[in-house]
Amino acid sequence: MNLESESLTYQNLMKNEGVGIIIWDRNKELAKINKKAQEITDGQFTLGLSWFDVLIGQLQEKKFIGESMEKKLTPELRKLWEQGKEIQSDDIKSIKKWAQEYGTARLAQSGVPTEQKNKLDEWFYVIDLKFEDGSFISMLTDITPLKDKEKKGEEFKDAIDEIPFIVDLWDKDDKLIYANKNSIDMWRKLDHNWELGKSFKELIRSSKKNYYKYKSR
Repeated sequence: MNLESESLTYQNLMKNEGVGIIIWDRNKELAKINKKAQEITDGQFTLGLSWFDVLIGQLQEKKFIGESMEKKLTPELRKLWEQGKEIQSDDIKSIKKWAQEYGTARLAQSGVPTEQKNKLDEWFYVIDLKFEDGSFISMLTDITPLKDKEKKGEEFKDAIDEIPFIVDLWDKDDKLIYANKNSIDMWRKLDHNWELGKSFKELIRSSKKNYYKYKSR
C-alpha cells in the first residue's frame, strides 16, 4: 500500500461517524481522536492525554466510564484491578507502577472487546489494537440497542422466574436451553445437576436416584 492510499484510508477511518477512533502513540499518549470518540468520552479526552492517567482515573475515580468497565473485566485483568484498589491514592509511585502493569496486561489482550458505558447510559464495545512500534488504536462501537434488548430479555427472564410453575425450554436436539428458577430448585432437590446444553437423558442420568426409574418407562 502506498502513502497516498494509506493517507486516504486513515482519513476515512477518522471521519467514520459510526465508530469512535482514538489513536495513542508509542508513549501511550493521545495523538488523534475523531468526532465520534469525543462525543462518547464527553470531551474528556484531549491531545497529549496519557493512557496511563486514563487507567488510574478509571480505577480511583470511576472516570472515563471506569465503573461499567470494571464489571466486564477478564479474570486476569480483574485480579490486577483488585490489587490496584488496595493502593492508597496518595502513593503515587505505586499507582503509576500499577498502571504500567495493568496497561501491559490489557494490551496483551489486544483485540478482545470490553463493554463500557458512558454518562448518557450508552454502551460501547471498546477494542484496542496494538502496533509493532508500541502505539495502538482504540475503537469504540455503539452497542446500546443490543444492551437494550439484553435488558428486556433479563426482565422477561425475571418475570418467568416468578411464575409458580416449572418452565423448561428444549431445542430440536432435545437439549435444555432454558430453565426457570422453580425448575432448577426442584431438580436440585432430586440431586440433579441441571445444566444448560445437556439432553433430557443426560440430565436424568445425572441423578442416580432417578436413573433406573427413567429406564423402566
